[in-house]
Amino acid sequence: MIINLISSPTAFTTCSFPSLYIPNTQQLFPEPTNFAFQTNNNSLKNDQIRPLQRQPTKPHNLLTQNMAALPILLKLGSAFIMGLGTTNLLFGVSMLEGLAKAPFPIKSAVGPVADSQLRFLGGIEAGWGAMVWWASNDVSTRQVPLAILGGTMVYGGIGRAISGAQHGYSSVQIPIFMAIEVGVPLAFWLFGDWR
Repeated sequence: MIINLISSPTAFTTCSFPSLYIPNTQQLFPEPTNFAFQTNNNSLKNDQIRPLQRQPTKPHNLLTQNMAALPILLKLGSAFIMGLGTTNLLFGVSMLEGLAKAPFPIKSAVGPVADSQLRFLGGIEAGWGAMVWWASNDVSTRQVPLAILGGTMVYGGIGRAISGAQHGYSSVQIPIFMAIEVGVPLAFWLFGDWR
């Protein structure tokens, strides 16, 4: 059975479709049915027709030679951040005592609030690291989530700068953290091949 979808003197290409059945009713098409489709090319024989296949897409230029190590670097950084966030969640303000090399006034009214806030933000930090790990598994197609995560880190680094401007830096490690949080995402954005 041939169904002409378009009446035209141009050549037609035929292809076979399997039989169709509806349960508990009569068979609609007892035999394979040929459908004719219009084409401007020469007629093709049935044995020349191949099923459509998705054409491979060209890879993004992100993972060029100078960016090939990016997923590994992101995984290393995300593992560190997940560990640091989990540590903050578990130990709270005692982490700050080690950083500042001074006892934290936990008995003050602000102490429990600071401890609660640090543990909460530690969980958020660990989740941020997990998202970076996920994005690093397919950097070429997850550039938008990665950009949001990088922008979030820069935003946090700006917060450190505001704190330093208002209260100073009681630890030399804080400016180092701030430089990493602001500088590393911006360096990836400025010098990476993101086309």
